[in-house]
Amino acid sequence: MNLQNQSNKNLIYDEVANNPVHYPRAILDNGEVYLDTFLPNSGAGWAYGMSVSNFTGTDKKDLDNMKNGTYGTQPVLSPDGKYLAFAGYSGTDGKNDQDGFRISLVKTNTLEKLDTQTKERLVLIEPETLKSYLSAKPDSITGNITYTSISPDNVKDGTFQFDINNKTVKKIEVEKIQNDTSIIGFLGE
Repeated sequence: MNLQNQSNKNLIYDEVANNPVHYPRAILDNGEVYLDTFLPNSGAGWAYGMSVSNFTGTDKKDLDNMKNGTYGTQPVLSPDGKYLAFAGYSGTDGKNDQDGFRISLVKTNTLEKLDTQTKERLVLIEPETLKSYLSAKPDSITGNITYTSISPDNVKDGTFQFDINNKTVKKIEVEKIQNDTSIIGFLGE
């Protein structure tokens, strides 16, 4: 729906729920809509591939570089609308199941962004053995990407911030205040 003219509603996809269905992840100021696909009632059903559409739904394209099995977290739009951040999967078997989950969801091994201008997918941090990314989210102040990774190496395990401009990583120190509660003490610079 166009918020300036709420009587103007556009149907982008009309789908049956027993196949992956499209849902919006981001809407840009120019009206472009980025959609992920989701398989309802299937556990972790997101990340079945992304598409982009104009606001009226008359020009839709699947993004070949964002197919099922190539990423594992839901892409999140940066504050300036220039990119979507996510954890990717670099292997060739991402669509296959392991213990009931697609491998690309449980073995996310890259930190990546999708440029909304060029539609180019860029790897920010290359895969490392035994390291997985649990989340990736652009910081609302700096636009840098805050992410969480797990690794048997304590130096690579925890919450970090990837500086988009300098291509550097800074670990965010987490302070335990009670048994299951932590405070992340970090403000953008």
